[in-house]
This record gives sequence, C-alpha cells and structure tokens, in this order.
Amino acid sequence: RARVVDLPGYGFAKIADAQQADISRFLEAYLDGRRQLRGIVFLVDCRRDPNPEDMEIIDVLRSKNLPVVLVATKIDKLKSS
Repeated sequence: RARVVDLPGYGFAKIADAQQADISRFLEAYLDGRRQLRGIVFLVDCRRDPNPEDMEIIDVLRSKNLPVVLVATKIDKLKSS
C-alpha cells in the first residue's frame, strides 16, 4: 500500500519567513517520525530555477538517506523550439 502526502504551503507560495521556518521544522519531524517512509517524489516547476528552499529540502532528504525522484512539472507550458 502506498500513500501520497502533499506539503501544502511549500513551493511557489508566498509565505512569511516565520511560516517557512515552521514548515521546515514540520518536514524534519515528519521525515524523522515516519519509519515506513521509503522515498520521496519531489515535484519541480521546470520553468524556474530551483530556489534556496528547494535546495535545502533536497539536502535534508539526502542527509536522511532517502531515495528522491525529481519530477519536472509544467512541461506543457514551455514554448516549442
């Protein structure tokens, strides 16, 4: 059985620094507390460069030795060339 968990408020959403810090703490606690967690699917918008928060999340996931699959989204929004 598999479950998909979304991290609301993360990503391109405009949120206050304090709220971003809360999300980071929640993510650390979630990753540390989920023994059955086997990997992460990390969605990235292919139209923009990774931001510091993206890189921080990736670093945290690597430090937890969790497999990470990066999935590029919004490919249909790119101009044809």
